[in-house]
Amino acid sequence: MYSIQISFSGRESFFSWTCHISRVDQVEQPYFVQSPISPPAAFSPQESSSSSHVSMHFDSEDLPTRAPEAAHTSAPVDSHVSSAALEDLRSYFSKRIDESTTELRSKVNEVEFNVRGDLVKQQAWLRQMFHSACDILERQSTQLTDLKKGLLAPVSTIFKDLLDLKSNDRAHAAKLNALDSQVAALRNDQLEFQNRISADLLSLSTQFADIVEFIRGGDAKKGESGSSSRPPPVRVERRPLPIPQSPRDAAGTSGAARIPAFPRTTGTLEERIEQARRHLLQSGLVISVEEAAERIRQADIQESDRFQRERERARREKRSSSSRRRRGS
Repeated sequence: MYSIQISFSGRESFFSWTCHISRVDQVEQPYFVQSPISPPAAFSPQESSSSSHVSMHFDSEDLPTRAPEAAHTSAPVDSHVSSAALEDLRSYFSKRIDESTTELRSKVNEVEFNVRGDLVKQQAWLRQMFHSACDILERQSTQLTDLKKGLLAPVSTIFKDLLDLKSNDRAHAAKLNALDSQVAALRNDQLEFQNRISADLLSLSTQFADIVEFIRGGDAKKGESGSSSRPPPVRVERRPLPIPQSPRDAAGTSGAARIPAFPRTTGTLEERIEQARRHLLQSGLVISVEEAAERIRQADIQESDRFQRERERARREKRSSSSRRRRGS
């Protein structure tokens, strides 16, 4: 068994080799060959020097062997034959190294291409997801904007209606205040007018009573010689004429209880009202000045009706007495 060790140092342009051949009788020893570039299977990233080693094993089938006896008697190895064998071996190794390098580069390129394709696909997927997220956000923002617009329309309408209601309430309140002031002014005017009418009616009733008394006095003087069956003259009291009752007061007091009779009151309207209030307070009734004036007016109306009835009766009696005198004459 022969052992050959070949060393390659440096680049492919530089080649140095050593050959050691030894005879091993009983133990097979492998051949070790070192090349500039090692095959992919024996590649180690830690070996970064300019020289690399490749180990190859040859057995008896690869190299011709001779009998042990012939080995001791063989002649020295020819240097030309060794050089040719080494050149063939070197070309074979170079070819295998180139094939291995090409295959390795193709695999590296394939892996790089696959990695780049995966990166491109991942980038496209990420870009698509980003665009999808942007579209979703845009749709959500659009929906929120539409929702805000949809809510703002009824809310603005409600606020507008509230403002209109407030303005209408203010306008109604202003109108009511104006009407209250007008009603108060009308009430004052009505009271003043009623006071003037009461004074005028009082004056007219007084004058009318004086005229009636004067007429009755003249008739009494003329009829002193008449029959004894003549009725006595009617006594007429001087009382103010009543103030006519307004329709509203009449409707309000139609279903009420009958007004109690007042005592005779004299003086101005204010004095009569005060006298009537004192009388009602003594009777247990608490009323205002307006109610007292109203009751005085109603009492005056009743008194005026009674006065009219008495006057009609006096006229009838006068006519009957005149007719009797004519018959007696």
